[in-house]
Amino acid sequence: MCSRANVAYSKYDSVDSLSDALCDRIVEIALTFIQSKHSFFFAVSGASMIKQLTSLPTMFESDPLLRGALEKGSVKVFLCDERKVPYDSADSTYGGYQSAWKGSKLLDHLIPIDPNLTLAECAADYETRLKAVVGESTQLDLVVLGIGPDGHTCSLFPSHPLLEVTELGLVSISDSPKPPPERVTLTLPSVKTASRKIVVAAGEPKSHVIKSVVESGVVSPVLPVSLIRSSPQDDSVQWMLDDAVCTGTAL
Repeated sequence: MCSRANVAYSKYDSVDSLSDALCDRIVEIALTFIQSKHSFFFAVSGASMIKQLTSLPTMFESDPLLRGALEKGSVKVFLCDERKVPYDSADSTYGGYQSAWKGSKLLDHLIPIDPNLTLAECAADYETRLKAVVGESTQLDLVVLGIGPDGHTCSLFPSHPLLEVTELGLVSISDSPKPPPERVTLTLPSVKTASRKIVVAAGEPKSHVIKSVVESGVVSPVLPVSLIRSSPQDDSVQWMLDDAVCTGTAL
């Protein structure tokens, strides 16, 4: 692992090698928490990350300790954010994982939103589900975050009022700059409170975000992903990058 502007990162020569390393890292972190507190509660993102995590269920089920934890219900998976659409919609993150993780024990422990509720009810219901597992602190063991070319993460978009929310939990957004407009998302404080954070970025269109945040250490609401550390000394964040997303940087 390398560090630049006090930001820790690892770089891989292809998306495939990045995906393999990502799954390995999640398993490594999972084992640490299972061994220390006998449970592992984490959240994943959607879009391209669904494909990157395709092999994760097999890896969990091939490890005796993690397989046992799955069978005991000691592993729970949440969504960092989700679009309020039916599960069979191409825009549904849960629907994407239903296909990618089909037939797996890990899918059995992936907790979806209820898209049949109103938007506000949907966010409140998912917050209740999260707190029922992890407690009022909403502290997850790990969040696995993606980023957009605009620097957004979860459904926290540049300079959006949701970045000013100070409460822990889930909130709704009805005016997402990226369709579909209605979504639920972890608040920034809940992302920050996670014990570990992995940020995954691949592809040249996102390289300017990497240059600003990872190479130069920029912290700005214009780039929401830059806000996930509690302080410059926060070492709970690891960036995992492919070569393409580092184009034009010194990384």
